[in-house]
This record gives sequence, structure tokens and C-alpha cells, in this order.
Amino acid sequence: MKKIIAIVLVLMLSISILAACGGDEKLTGRYILTEISEDGETYKIEDYIKEMKAEYEESIRELKELYEEMDIEFDESEYAIDESDFHGYIEFLSDEKFKIFVFGMEDEGTFKVDGKSIEMTIDGETAEWKIDGKKLIFEEDDAKMIFEKK
Repeated sequence: MKKIIAIVLVLMLSISILAACGGDEKLTGRYILTEISEDGETYKIEDYIKEMKAEYEESIRELKELYEEMDIEFDESEYAIDESDFHGYIEFLSDEKFKIFVFGMEDEGTFKVDGKSIEMTIDGETAEWKIDGKKLIFEEDDAKMIFEKK
């Protein structure tokens, strides 16, 4: 799971993302993150969010215990979870521009469709995505993210 988060950070900070509805149709609308795969395991986004949330809550419990051992006040409200941050989408803004929001991070970039693939560029870094019907698929090493047109 940590590998997925690292990949997302890399994507948001320096690489690109995206895909489209295929054919000669224009890429329009919003694609929602629906599935994540890592190390041979595939998760529906709802299950992935539950697992990430549980891991985060455990980390906060451990941090709180550490603060208490050091007799330091711990304000849990500073670490409140906003579940919307665990979701993701890609939205095509025009024939060349897109916006992406994944795990609480948002960025914009440009894209170019080439048959069944799309090149997405953010901050000068480009990544290739596959277009499979109404799905946009990004793969890197043993990790994969799938966004679906809704």
C-alpha cells in the first residue's frame, strides 16, 4: 500500500497521468478512481480506503501514546481524517488540459491521445496511460490504478 502512495506522490509531483474513452471521440468529463493493484493484490477503492484508514488510525494511536509517554499534550483534531482525501478523479477540462485529484493532492496538466493510449504531462514529466473503453489505466512496475468514466 505504501508503494501506491509513493507512486501517487511521484505522479503528482513530477509525472503525469490519464486516459480516455477511446476511438476518435474527444476525452471529456470525469473519471473516478475505482481500483488499485499492488504486489499482485487488487483492491476496489472502497476496500483500499478502509485499509488505509485503519493503518492511519493505528499510526495516530501510536503517536498519541508516544506523546503521552513524553507528557506532551496531543490534539487529535490536528490529525482528523478527511475520507474525501482518499478518493481520486481525473477531469478533462478541454481538448488539451486535465485536472487530477488523488489522495488529497491536486494538479493540472496537458494530455495527448494517440489511439488507445494517452500521454499525460504534469510539470514537464510525461507518463503513458492505456485507454480501455471507459477506463483509463496507469501501470508502473507492479502497481496499477484504474479510473472509470462515471
